[in-house]
Amino acid sequence: MAEPRFLVVRLGSLGDIVHAFPAVGGLREAFPASEIVWLTHPKWETLVRASCLANEVWTVDTRDWTGSSAATIVRRVAHGDAITPAVRAGGVIILHMNGEHTGRALPGVIHAVRARGLHLHALPR
Repeated sequence: MAEPRFLVVRLGSLGDIVHAFPAVGGLREAFPASEIVWLTHPKWETLVRASCLANEVWTVDTRDWTGSSAATIVRRVAHGDAITPAVRAGGVIILHMNGEHTGRALPGVIHAVRARGLHLHALPR
């Protein structure tokens, strides 16, 4: 049986991050070969990486699920905003299948990534 995969979503305060460490550590201990991905605010990326609990740390959430326009989604990827940093090497762009304007934003997102000299890769399943 394949190892489970986990997505930890902690975007908030330092306390939220620190209080999640024991739970994520328990996941790591119980499922040592599992993949753990942590989605966090960019200001906590270094702390989360330093914990060595997650295989990957994601910081770019387009928030397309909020009903944002296609132009806003593309702008968040290309330039970032107060919550989301612009895409960079090693970054992961999170898009949601239920986002009202996600499909229309996709060509612009692809262009924004390539305009930064970056390459697109699918995440392993």
